[in-house]
Amino acid sequence: MFFPNETASVNNTGREAPKCSRDFFLDNSSGLCRPECGEWDQYSPATRRAVYGVNITFILVTIIVCVVTFVWSIFRRKIMFRYPNIILLYITFTRAILSILHLVGYTDEKALYCTSRDRMTSFEEGSAYCNIIGSATTFIPIFDLTGLCFHLGTVLFTAYFPFRARKLETKGGYKYLHVFAVICGVGFSIFLVGLQFAVGGFSRTVVPIFCLAASESAFVFGVIPGCFISAIFLTFVMVLLFKIINIQGWKLKRSQQETKQTVSTSEHTTSSSKNYTTAQIKLVLIFCTQGLATIINYSSYSVVLRMEDVFSRAFQEYLDCEGPGNGQCDRSLFEAFDPTPTTFPLTTIAYVLLPISTLIYVANIEKQFTRCKTKFKSSTKSTR
Repeated sequence: MFFPNETASVNNTGREAPKCSRDFFLDNSSGLCRPECGEWDQYSPATRRAVYGVNITFILVTIIVCVVTFVWSIFRRKIMFRYPNIILLYITFTRAILSILHLVGYTDEKALYCTSRDRMTSFEEGSAYCNIIGSATTFIPIFDLTGLCFHLGTVLFTAYFPFRARKLETKGGYKYLHVFAVICGVGFSIFLVGLQFAVGGFSRTVVPIFCLAASESAFVFGVIPGCFISAIFLTFVMVLLFKIINIQGWKLKRSQQETKQTVSTSEHTTSSSKNYTTAQIKLVLIFCTQGLATIINYSSYSVVLRMEDVFSRAFQEYLDCEGPGNGQCDRSLFEAFDPTPTTFPLTTIAYVLLPISTLIYVANIEKQFTRCKTKFKSSTKSTR
């Protein structure tokens, strides 16, 4: 995009125009110095390199984990390509797409985010890329949560009603449930994205990590539905944990009756933990990980939305000081209200949690470890 050079030294009021600081330009219409989009940055070069470096690293790790998960799923296609496990592959795919979109955002900030020369105007208007990444940021978490609710709901149905679940699977009922789950996830996500476009679309926040809708619409059509689905999902997780604990307690009680031995409380805990199967542990790991990641993500979004207005006002005060080159300006004017130091480490960790837990589930690491251990023992015996 071409921006004409500012050559006027007098503004439209006839007064001498201020001399703007580096990476600022003179806006003739207002007579003010404005930050130039793609040139001026609110962070120091060292902070920018650190934040962007860590973010890009985690994005690349997420993409690699997703690719490995897909490849490994091909070898376990009899298990992973069936409902409800295929939901995990859908989620892995959406996470890979979101990661790629985020990675593209670091290639050329000026071309992707700037709609005008003024940085603040560009952020308020929202570029085409910002609308795409904002839509994906709303669509994908809602779709993932909806899919996981169906996945976990199916697991609970199988646990509490095994004969009915087996009958439903034999008659092909899972195929219809699979289609219904996808339609619900896609339909509800598109509906929420459409509502946010209807009230103005997406724009980049002053905190340069998020592209969200306006604070009110992002909260009403993004955070609240996500928290509602998360509450359903976390309730399912607690029911699953309750079921597993009851099963282990029943197994232990039966074992005690058969052996007619008294077991102390500490032994009770040890025996119970040993009775958990690998499949149960991995399923609980995935569901608990997603629950934790969901809480972190929506808490971070809420903090950003809550601090956006306060941060914007403080940020504008700082720009009014730095733009004309009035001397040493106090960066604490806006840094005190910057939610990035709080939200960034948490969202970065949450970003990669689910793909890694899914890979652990798909890879069947325990079985591979047992095979390697057996081969090592056999090779050791043969050398002797």
